[in-house]
Amino acid sequence: MSIVHSLRWRLQFWHGLVLAAVLAGFGIPAYFVVRDSRRAQFDEELHQRVTAVAGSLHPPMRPPRQGGPPRPGEPPPRLGEPPPPREGEKPRPGEPRRPPEIDLTAEQRALFSDESGFYFALFLPDGRMFASGGPVPSGIPMPTEQEARRRPPIRSRDGVREIIHRGLRDEWFIVGGSPAQIEAGNRRLALLFAGTGLGILILGLGAGWLLATRAIRPIDAISETAARISTGNLNERIDHVHMDRELGALAAVLNETFGRLEASFERQKQFTGDAAHELRTPVTVILSQTQLALRGERTREEYLEALEACERAARRMRNLTESLLVLSRLDSQSEPLATAHCDLADIAREGVELLQPLATEHGVTLSGDFSAAPATGDRQRLSQILTNLVTNAFQHSPPGSEVRVSTKSNGSTVTLQVSDQGRGIDARHLPHIFDRFYRTDESRNRRSGGAGLGLAICKAIADAHHAALTVESTVGKGTTFTLRMTRGT
Repeated sequence: MSIVHSLRWRLQFWHGLVLAAVLAGFGIPAYFVVRDSRRAQFDEELHQRVTAVAGSLHPPMRPPRQGGPPRPGEPPPRLGEPPPPREGEKPRPGEPRRPPEIDLTAEQRALFSDESGFYFALFLPDGRMFASGGPVPSGIPMPTEQEARRRPPIRSRDGVREIIHRGLRDEWFIVGGSPAQIEAGNRRLALLFAGTGLGILILGLGAGWLLATRAIRPIDAISETAARISTGNLNERIDHVHMDRELGALAAVLNETFGRLEASFERQKQFTGDAAHELRTPVTVILSQTQLALRGERTREEYLEALEACERAARRMRNLTESLLVLSRLDSQSEPLATAHCDLADIAREGVELLQPLATEHGVTLSGDFSAAPATGDRQRLSQILTNLVTNAFQHSPPGSEVRVSTKSNGSTVTLQVSDQGRGIDARHLPHIFDRFYRTDESRNRRSGGAGLGLAICKAIADAHHAALTVESTVGKGTTFTLRMTRGT
């Protein structure tokens, strides 16, 4: 069997796919959250350092102007701008702008040590670097206006990450550092997440394989039991006591099915044996009579007697084969019922009229009580049920007794009853009364008991109509057969 058609492998595949999707759905976002958090933390350190550098700048010192110190009430010069001229004084044309002075404390200088990996560089508007600190890389380019407008104004180049700040006097502050350790940590985190996810996936697949094997094991047991049953061990059953509820219910249904199959095979075996036994007797009679007649010259009377015996045996064989043919057709449903609207009262009334001579022959009174009982069924088959039931009652009723046929309607059902005042049927025979070739001990006589197929035919016809045929009997008082059908419209 290929893996594609294996339930265990398909369960494993979908289990692994779902587990991998869950791990990826949680692991990948978690990695990106941690990675972005570390990068944001690095950018925050850049921002703190550029703030420290910007706060340490002072305006440049200028030589004293003519006129002496500022006059009382004169405002001090603004940061990055030359002092305003005093009254009557003009700015000095062409005076070069001096860079601001930077004064970092020891704590601020520690922020840009070689160990920290951060550096800063200060540029004048004309591109001259006038201050720096830390492991400054060579060739730092001046920021562009586009880079300065970014929010946040951070750029990445040549393995470093730099933040850009513009001062009040158009000087440029650049603070940068290498995020190599951050990225290395991110790579280790990615490997950790991938390794952990792979380990969980492998453990999950192993656990899934064990669970799938445990779930499939009862199915394997069912298959093995079914295989043993197919070889002829019809008494085999599936042990479903320790199975899960769903598979246990399936196993229970299969056990019931196997039980019915076993019973069906037993009935078939019994039926075949009984049919062979019933046919063997008339065949034996015919053979013995013909062999006896062929041994020598016989008188005319002896030949007639032999032929009459052969005829009786042949008639018995014909009746038996016809009954077997009827049962076979009913079992295989090869002849569908000719269902139509009918009334059980009309069927019973016609049957009683036809069977009156037979009742007189047996010395039995045949009476009827017919109430309208509309139904839907095969009129000929239903008449056959009535005939078989009444004939059976004649054979088991003593002379002078009464056989009564009645029909009635009760709500959604209609019933046909045949009651006699015979010797009754023992309770131990009632469960088997409709079995084929079954006779009670008191009615084993073939001349009066027939082949034992009449009631089986009645039961088969009733089942074909989805009707119920039941029997009630009391020893010494009589027997009542009841046919219940759904009321017709």
